[in-house]
Amino acid sequence: MVGRNKGYLLTCLLNYLTGKGSGDLQYSRDMREISVEGIPIAAFTYVSSLLGGRGRWQEHLPYPLSEYRLTSDVETRFRLVSAAFEYSYEVLADRHSITVIALDGYDIQPLSVDSFIINAGESIDFLLVPDQDTAQSGRYWLRARTLGKNVTHGVKAILAYDNETGTDPTSYERPCTAEKPCRIFNCPSASYPEELNRTSVALTDARSAYTPDWLDSEFGLNDVEYKEYFFNFAFPLEPPSINAVTFVTPRALLRPEQYDNDPHIIQCPDEAECQVNGCVCTYLKELPYNETIQVLSSVLKCNATVCLSDWFNNRLASK
Repeated sequence: MVGRNKGYLLTCLLNYLTGKGSGDLQYSRDMREISVEGIPIAAFTYVSSLLGGRGRWQEHLPYPLSEYRLTSDVETRFRLVSAAFEYSYEVLADRHSITVIALDGYDIQPLSVDSFIINAGESIDFLLVPDQDTAQSGRYWLRARTLGKNVTHGVKAILAYDNETGTDPTSYERPCTAEKPCRIFNCPSASYPEELNRTSVALTDARSAYTPDWLDSEFGLNDVEYKEYFFNFAFPLEPPSINAVTFVTPRALLRPEQYDNDPHIIQCPDEAECQVNGCVCTYLKELPYNETIQVLSSVLKCNATVCLSDWFNNRLASK
């Protein structure tokens, strides 16, 4: 039995490495969803999704779906949290536009779009705005679907302006036209093929709801002196490192203010040397007491000398 299990696992591994899939948990390469750029979206087999804790394993099965009661002339705020493992989803509501108002709990300036894409682990707060030609009555689909160009999977919930229950909506999503293209927020690509009539709205187009003037009036940030630290979490040099330094755990508890001569750690040379050749040592950053600290993180996968030194120097030159 043990030998059989080992053989099965080896077969799965070989199939994975050659793009054939394991046969039960993974798609073969020719069956995977393909993005608009022609890139496979996911390797694992799609089974089903839930929206609000409910879904249908197959579309024709009459399982109950989540229903959200809406009231005319009253804004309803939704917070969608993606507990997905691998797939990203495009979210839209029939006969409604979407106003995105927060990302991962952080308020942004309202951003009006037709749909948005949510990735695993993200949360997005949004308001639903009925189309001008949509009477605020009846029942409409709230849709979430994967991003494949060749094939998509999805899940639905019901938006209800009435008290009727157990009836599926008959609504349809607005077609994207050249005269009125659809705006999609948080797209993984910069653009869509022209014939799709879809416009990408990048995550970087979102703006914080907290303007610099407001922050200064509340916290006086313009008067604060702060220290700035840079940490590059990519691996420009092997093995894994931060700022090209591979961390060595101290052999005992560190003593404050005695790091420079503590015998239980491996001292690090100058950071400039580490950027060239990499270092293996106990990497320490002593933070000043009672001062504001700004940390800038990056993932720059390139030669350590060029990547880190030039970036640091550019940052300092721009200050």
